[in-house]
Amino acid sequence: MDVTLLPAHKQAALIAGRDISARELLELVVARHEVVGAVLNAVVVERVDAARELARAADEAVVAGAELGAFHGVPVTVKEVIDWVGTPSTWGDPRHANYMPHRNAAVLDRLFASGAVVWGKTNVPLGLGDWQTHNEIYGRTNNPFDPTRTAGGSSGGSAVSLAVGLAGLEIGSDIGGSIRFPAHYCGVYGHKPSFATVPAAGHTYPGQAADVDINVVGPMARSARDLETAMQLLAERVLVTENRDSLADFTVGVMFENPCGGEQDDEMTAVLEATVESLIRAGVTVSRAPQRVEHVRAQQNYLLLNYTATSLMTKAEHVEHVSHNIWLQLANERQRIRDTWSEYFDEVDLLLCPVAASAAPLHQTEVPFSEQTIQVNGRETSNQDQWFWAGVASGGYLPSTAVPVGQTAAGLPIGMQVIAPFAHDLRSIRFADLLEREMGGFVPPPMVSELRSRPF
Repeated sequence: MDVTLLPAHKQAALIAGRDISARELLELVVARHEVVGAVLNAVVVERVDAARELARAADEAVVAGAELGAFHGVPVTVKEVIDWVGTPSTWGDPRHANYMPHRNAAVLDRLFASGAVVWGKTNVPLGLGDWQTHNEIYGRTNNPFDPTRTAGGSSGGSAVSLAVGLAGLEIGSDIGGSIRFPAHYCGVYGHKPSFATVPAAGHTYPGQAADVDINVVGPMARSARDLETAMQLLAERVLVTENRDSLADFTVGVMFENPCGGEQDDEMTAVLEATVESLIRAGVTVSRAPQRVEHVRAQQNYLLLNYTATSLMTKAEHVEHVSHNIWLQLANERQRIRDTWSEYFDEVDLLLCPVAASAAPLHQTEVPFSEQTIQVNGRETSNQDQWFWAGVASGGYLPSTAVPVGQTAAGLPIGMQVIAPFAHDLRSIRFADLLEREMGGFVPPPMVSELRSRPF
């Protein structure tokens, strides 16, 4: 595999061992962007000259024998809404096309401290309010496995950047699947942290000072190991340790049917079921016992709280206007739901479920989000049914890792969602890492397999 497509930890090791310089790796990444950028439109803000200075300093630190951070010299991109002084944070909104933040996001400063060479920002949908990535400022981002299909949203540019080797690590955000959907559609890893685990400062809609309920900032990568390292770096509180080193040490629940009635693509579900069979052969104990969660009520609760949380940035017609008293009732009900999930995770270590209802659908950028449809088993179905799979984890503040587990017959990636108890982020990531070792993980898109770069 060429060096631009290696996991971030392997890129960092090569740089530390002086097998490749940070400057050389950056130039390979920039050259890749020049080749694929026009087709995919993932990186929409560039600071290459500043990145070259960072790479030069990274190489000097290696030569000097300095202590190196976890992502020393690794090329990194971040979601457009992650504040970075000297770059716009428009949220894809023409009204904020000239908005320039005055300080860096907390996660960005932690990346710089780790030695990362941040060189660009990746595309988002308007106000982050879509599972497609397109806006009037930067245009549309395309899926690297099939440019006629969506890369997902709202961290769509982030997933594409990773899939084609434009970054070793990405920082996205997720309130309704915005890390997990793009990871699933583009065949990479993504982690939605437990709520309030990674600082959200600097991921704020222009004019909104407070953090947003449910929303989280989290890492995306080409390997589960990089997610773990990133979470250790980015988290603002000590993470619960996870020491299990065998799949056979885990008991998992499985939920592959949408209990709220949304249809699932049969081909995708077959890949997920085949993954479970492989896990069973590897010693995983599987439980299909139903959860005690009342999923219909939990979904309604999540959607109402989500619409309220995002009302300032979306200004969408479907937003529910609720009194503070009603919000408190919803929050109280959410806590009861969270308590029920806690009881469920006393019985199993993890819950496995789909990320979305299908593999990456065709673009529908001219259709409002609430009216979009997707093809499921050859039939047009409402895009809105997929809210359930976003809400299982988000509604309960639970951590969730999106893991690539296979492809459709047409070569489109399929991911699986691994949900852990609250604050046990490293549990779902460790399971993803063990699954990756057992069955493989990231597979590059065919469009980059013919591109020549320095091999290792």
